Parts: sequence; C-alpha cells; structure tokens
Amino acid sequence: MTITKDVILDLLPLYQANEASADTRRLVEEFIQTDPVLAKLAREASADAAFRAEPVARPETERRAALARTVRLVKRRTFWFGAALASTLMPFSLAFADGRITWFMLRDSPMTALFFAVVAVTSWLVYARVRSQLRVAGF
Repeated sequence: MTITKDVILDLLPLYQANEASADTRRLVEEFIQTDPVLAKLAREASADAAFRAEPVARPETERRAALARTVRLVKRRTFWFGAALASTLMPFSLAFADGRITWFMLRDSPMTALFFAVVAVTSWLVYARVRSQLRVAGF
C-alpha cells in the first residue's frame, strides 16, 4: 500500500495534537523528511497550533470588571424572577371564607389584575433577557 501526501495531511492534525500512535508518528515523520513542502506546512501549522493553545492572560482589572458584571447580572436575574413570579400570582390572590374560595383581584378589581398581568409579562421578558446575558457568560 502506498502512503500518499493526502493521507499524511489527514494524519497531521493528530500528529500535532500528540494523539497519534507511535507508528503513525513515525510514518508522518518519515514522510515529512522526504517532502520539504509538507515539512514547511507542518512547521507552520505547529507554530499556529502552539500560538492558539496559549491561554490569554487578562489583566486583573479586566477580570474584576467581568466578575462584577456577572455578580450584577445574577442579582438582576434574581430580582426579575421574583418580580415576575409575584406579579404573575398577584391577579390570582385568593382567600378562604365561609368554606369558599374568594378571588379578590379578579373579581373585585379586574383592571388591577390586568395591570399585574402586563407587569408579569414584562417582568418575564426582562428576566429572560438577563438570563440569556448570563448564559453568554457561562452561568
């Protein structure tokens, strides 16, 4: 069986990531020695991979700012969840009297119930937006 340049190009990422077996590493190294163009390509790819693998060092002030923003978003998320939950349940306020359930707001003040329903929808939307911002941050 003949090993072609295309086979070596397919194996090169495994070779550079140190995930290839000893036999595969030896095969790639032998082929690279016979092909100067492929050897140059392998060196450039290794340099690029090493460059990408280095973690980016962030200044302390940038890390603190990111942490402060995340804490702020978590607090906002908590607030909006509470507001959304409370305003969702408010129109369904009830009491037990004389063995019956009495619906206060829906019966006695339908406009106030509608107001709380609008506040609930708005609060859930804001909560969802803050939650999606936190998902980007990984929380």
